[in-house]
Amino acid sequence: MEKVETTKTVKETKATEKVKTVIIPVNEKDPDNYVPVCINGKIFQVKKGEEVDVPEEVYNILKRSGYLGIKVK
Repeated sequence: MEKVETTKTVKETKATEKVKTVIIPVNEKDPDNYVPVCINGKIFQVKKGEEVDVPEEVYNILKRSGYLGIKVK
């Protein structure tokens, strides 16, 4: 069985997809250091409290879920 490499670097992602920079605030009530986002079986772990480049789809999910402090109707 052939192993398929699916990990992309940030540079490769920026070259092929629209990328947004986000900072997810650290929440003392939620001790997890990362926010997981799953899109079509692909899991992204976005670190809290740091500037992180994420694909636009991940940004949209974080925005709609309230992690970015933006209220969306």
